[in-house]
Amino acid sequence: MDNSKTGEEQMNKLIKKENIKLWLNEIIKKYKVIAPYKLETGDFGFKPISNADEITLDYINPVISPVKQILFPAREVMLHYKKKGDSWEVELPKETDEKVVLFGIRSCDLSAMLFLDKFFMEGFVDNYYKSRRDNLITVNITCTEPADWCFCVCADCGPSKEEGFDLQLTEINDNYLVEIGSPAGKELVNIDYFKEAEESNLKEKERLVEETKNNKFKMPTTYFSKAIQNITANSIDKELWDKLGGRCLGCGSCSFVCPTCSCFNVIDEGEDSKGKRVRSWDSCMYCGFTRETSGYNPRKAPGDRVKRRYYHKLSYYYLTKMGSCGCVGCGRCIVSCLGGIDMPMVVKAVRRGKV
Repeated sequence: MDNSKTGEEQMNKLIKKENIKLWLNEIIKKYKVIAPYKLETGDFGFKPISNADEITLDYINPVISPVKQILFPAREVMLHYKKKGDSWEVELPKETDEKVVLFGIRSCDLSAMLFLDKFFMEGFVDNYYKSRRDNLITVNITCTEPADWCFCVCADCGPSKEEGFDLQLTEINDNYLVEIGSPAGKELVNIDYFKEAEESNLKEKERLVEETKNNKFKMPTTYFSKAIQNITANSIDKELWDKLGGRCLGCGSCSFVCPTCSCFNVIDEGEDSKGKRVRSWDSCMYCGFTRETSGYNPRKAPGDRVKRRYYHKLSYYYLTKMGSCGCVGCGRCIVSCLGGIDMPMVVKAVRRGKV
């Protein structure tokens, strides 16, 4: 989607909270809508909905980012092939122009989507990703009640976004301030439930964001800048990486739950005369990820793999290449890493030079 702003598109709206579901039901009539819901277990997830009563906006981020699930599925068939005589026939997946509204995501996941856009659509364009991205409209919500493990403020990825959104909602008393960031977003609010926002609504939003930044985050501050300097300069002793590697179980969960991780593998599944080519998530923390055909593995030791992962996330080289560091502060790695070598822990270790 084109998220560039013009003066006209920056017009802000206001909608009463009681009308949110009425508005969402109008969107469902025209688009496929994916939104957050509460599972019977008390956990949360995102799913396609047919009625706004199915959703909840009071949720904690699910362990897998809905953005990553939609745009870069854990497993997808890239093509089917079969032998016909002396030649091979290839059938690509059918393209769809179905518009999808991803409703209610947090700013951290929106930031992750913008990061993935650069990886999959700048330079070499991944058509599988692009076809889904071109048909995706996002509605993100300013997060004023971060979870205990959130630190998006340290990554400059929240609790609210300045750009990159189609629509951004901020809860203000009995209303939602609706900021319009693209023509696609403007189209969604072209109905009767909205009125023009006033300057006082914008000032209240700014107050809420500052209050959240200053008082709501429970994670200790993650000082990325010093860690970026040390990692870029390669000034960290090998002993430190080995200690961190000694805590790694090699499960790959850090890669799978991270919304900016894009490692994948491609394999052919089938028989001699027919089959399919499948892409699936992979992890740089797996021992075999860098193993070469000869059997040589340049990153066989766990410490070397941990070092490479965080170099990719935090080095100045990748920061300038991608426009930001590879962390959005969602805290999913904190929840998922059984070895406790999550982003804040590693950043603290490389800043101080000790675990």
